[in-house]
Amino acid sequence: MGSIYFGETHSLVEFIKKVFRRLNLDVGKYLKIDKNLYRPIDIQINHGDNSEAKNKLKWNYNMSFEQLINKLVDDEIRYFSWKSNNENSF
Repeated sequence: MGSIYFGETHSLVEFIKKVFRRLNLDVGKYLKIDKNLYRPIDIQINHGDNSEAKNKLKWNYNMSFEQLINKLVDDEIRYFSWKSNNENSF
């Protein structure tokens, strides 16, 4: 599976902190980062070039990183709400 990058560089830790903040949760209460478990050559920051997608697929993004996180979180909340309301419908 490939990824389409949207021209900004963000770390996984930054992503996680923003998701927790969006959910009004204290990341320190729920998540412990143990640097002893890091792989020696782990990628700390992931970034890429989206020019091929823009050129070949005429793809373009219109969301900031913050907007993307908000959309992902909101979509998950809506999905789990729908799922809990429809569990006995099938």
